[in-house]
Amino acid sequence: MEFRQLRYFCAVADEGNLTRAAEWLGLRSPSLSQQIRSLERELGAPLFERSAAGMALTAAGEALLPEARAALAAAERGARAVASAVVDVRPLTVGVPPGVPPDLPERLRTAARDLGAEVVFEDVATDGQLPGCAPAGWTSASSRCRWTAPAWTSGPFGTSRSAC
Repeated sequence: MEFRQLRYFCAVADEGNLTRAAEWLGLRSPSLSQQIRSLERELGAPLFERSAAGMALTAAGEALLPEARAALAAAERGARAVASAVVDVRPLTVGVPPGVPPDLPERLRTAARDLGAEVVFEDVATDGQLPGCAPAGWTSASSRCRWTAPAWTSGPFGTSRSAC
């Protein structure tokens, strides 16, 4: 069983249609069908009931789906862990003005951690944010910030450049 086959299986399960799943995956339908049949042979059970209306999961397919999703998610987390281990990751400090929903920093911190990044939040009044930007590479002009990314921000996710 290969991760590629699990990804294909999940796509067909999500779409409920081999042709739409093949389009989404950038494959031809016969090739995708062959991969699904190969997976079914390897597992010794049909994963889909095929009909003119589409493809529905069998009991075996229902049992495989959460495990396939978990395996694919684990592989993605592993790839991100390796990427963050070989890249010099530095925390991004974000000034949080009054009035931001109290759960927002923790939700963003969790999302960043899932991506292998680190975000630090500091309580800062709005007028105190711009002066704190200058040491980190931010400059302000006419109440606009522009980030000049240092060389270390180049990595597997591209180069960071943004304006606010």
